Amino acid sequence: MLKIMALLTALIFPTLAIISNEKYFLGNIICSDNSENIDKISNKNYFNFILMIKEVLTGFFRIILVTLSGALLIAALLSDSKFMLGIEQFSGIKISYIIPLLLVLAIIWLKVNRGRLMILKNVKKPLLIEHVIIMTFFAVFLVIYISRSGNFSFLPVLSIEEKVRIFLEKTLIARPRNKEFLIGYPALFLAMSMNFLKVKEFKIPMIIIGTVGPVTLINTFCHIHTPFLFSMLRTFNGVGLGVVLGLITVTVFYYLVKIFREKTDYEKA
Repeated sequence: MLKIMALLTALIFPTLAIISNEKYFLGNIICSDNSENIDKISNKNYFNFILMIKEVLTGFFRIILVTLSGALLIAALLSDSKFMLGIEQFSGIKISYIIPLLLVLAIIWLKVNRGRLMILKNVKKPLLIEHVIIMTFFAVFLVIYISRSGNFSFLPVLSIEEKVRIFLEKTLIARPRNKEFLIGYPALFLAMSMNFLKVKEFKIPMIIIGTVGPVTLINTFCHIHTPFLFSMLRTFNGVGLGVVLGLITVTVFYYLVKIFREKTDYEKA
């Protein structure tokens, strides 16, 4: 029973963390004109960099807090001595990595399409080259993501990745997961900045990739044989590095969007 409850927690909380903060991702799509939301703010301050950073950081830490509450719940559920000694282990690692991404995708799809599946309508649309690129990218991403999740992987670790791991272990003691601070958190920052700047292209795929961050965070606490304080330190290090890389990412993205729109006379269009 404890394993089932822990697994459900690992599935629900990363999903809840993203969906409960949907206004930071979909504010200019699903919110009405009369509500106070990011879309209204961004219309008045289209290139207000400081305001964008404030909104992105607020959304990010709200996501972290929701996810961390689920992580602490898992730690409490699996605090039995059998789990701590490794006699019993958390079951469903692969599932806990995949299902939240699918849940977020399904819920966001329904919200964007106003509760309609729109499957037949989208199937009838012509297949464009960008669709092929996106599907190919996601296929490769899923293969790598799934294979590198859990304790065993059929993909070898690159030499540069191994060097980064060793450096982080020596520097930070508790090395954060690479896919957490290198992929998940920067993608969350980017998705929220895309919403603020009203960039619709590739935003939903970026949200799904960003979900990897909360999923990886909560998975850290599923390895209950690891000391709790070590897991907390690993989480703190991951969030810290993720914020740094995320801020760098959105800063570059912000100015690229600004330059592009100024050159294409976006304001007059």
